[in-house]
Amino acid sequence: EERGWSQTEIASLCEVSQPVVSGWKYGDGNATVQQLLPLIRELSPIGPGNAFYTCDVVKKVSFELPKDWEIEMLMAAYRETNQYASYVKTHHVQNALWDDLEQQVNKEFEQVERELKEKRARLENLIAQVADVEPLMEKKKKKK
Repeated sequence: EERGWSQTEIASLCEVSQPVVSGWKYGDGNATVQQLLPLIRELSPIGPGNAFYTCDVVKKVSFELPKDWEIEMLMAAYRETNQYASYVKTHHVQNALWDDLEQQVNKEFEQVERELKEKRARLENLIAQVADVEPLMEKKKKKK
């Protein structure tokens, strides 16, 4: 409207209704990039630099992802590769992921436990060797 365009003309260019454009103006609803692209192309001059622009068309763009977006993305990828994926529910995949994680953690704990047992066995062996040598050292001290 700053360039003398009516809301009806803007609506026609963006392929939406005039009430939708009015809503954008007063903060009721948000336009998508696809809706604004024809308007941006029309308002943006061909010359380089900010000096050619008379107004800001887009002030802010933000994205908000749902809380469980990672699971949803995994499900989407799974559905694309598996013909039976439509029968699989998101919570089944989530449970399977937790099961896989639990198995991986258990394997790591088992590995650490084996390493600790080996170290304990070596330490007990060293203690036994010291116990065998200690009486000999005591005898040697008494002789002196």
